[in-house]
Amino acid sequence: MNEDSLKSKLDMKLSNGEIDQEEYEELLKKFDELDLLSSKVNTKSKVVAVGVVKLKSEIVDGPVRVSGKLMTHGPLKCENMSISGSASISGDLVVVGTTKISGRISIDGDAKFGDKISISGKFNSDGNTFCTDILRSSGKFSTSKDLVLGNNASITGKLNAQSIRSNSPLSISGKMNVENDVLAKEFISSGGISTIGGNLQAELIEIAKEYRMKSTNDKSKEVGEGIPDLGSFISKLVTSFIPSVIEKEKPGEFLVMGDIRGSNIDISHTHIKGDIVGRDIIIGPEVVVEGEIQYVNSIDAPEGYKIIRIKDEL
Repeated sequence: MNEDSLKSKLDMKLSNGEIDQEEYEELLKKFDELDLLSSKVNTKSKVVAVGVVKLKSEIVDGPVRVSGKLMTHGPLKCENMSISGSASISGDLVVVGTTKISGRISIDGDAKFGDKISISGKFNSDGNTFCTDILRSSGKFSTSKDLVLGNNASITGKLNAQSIRSNSPLSISGKMNVENDVLAKEFISSGGISTIGGNLQAELIEIAKEYRMKSTNDKSKEVGEGIPDLGSFISKLVTSFIPSVIEKEKPGEFLVMGDIRGSNIDISHTHIKGDIVGRDIIIGPEVVVEGEIQYVNSIDAPEGYKIIRIKDEL
């Protein structure tokens, strides 16, 4: 993706009303600071690493493809990147266009991606990671500092970061470990053993919702069953002795060390050290709240929690 195509995406978002003029100018300035709008220097047309390739600080006005081993002794900027082998970058990495990593890459500095990035291998950055477009990761994704997302992100593998900031929905079905806060437009997690070391804040927050829905549906079936026939009775009798075999595996505990804050919150199998604050809140099974539950409009929760209704100050 060149300067014109990245700017054209912003122009389209502005014309469609997805962003206003102030946000447009702020994003344009941010992209320029990230060095994503200046790809006109041409020192190499492309880099193809089949065996072992060593580079100094380079700007590549074309693709970087690695099926062997690539090592740089300085920062690297390129148009597109594809890694099926291994790459080690001694400095910052800037990819203006698309990125695909099915092998391994380690970056000593910041990583900045101007277009879609797909990771099925291993990604490690010792600095901040900026993804301005869609991120899809089914591998192992680690960034020692902040992960900043400008578009939708879907994580089905492992994610480690110091903090996460996203202007778009963030979907997690893998395992995540974030040292500090997570801030997103939407946060949807299938649950499981994960940790957020600070606060979780988003307009929509769902954690292990499918397990609450399954639990609700199972109870509804029990109420409406009536008198079972002989076959149903025998089936229930047998399965009552082997529930671990037929019961869907429950997720591990999702731990939030700080508060959960949002407009619509629906959580199950979650442990919150702080408070839950939201407009409309649903508390499903296996939820521990050490603080208070503060709601504005509606609350659906079992007994035993400290619940307070508050004014709309969210």
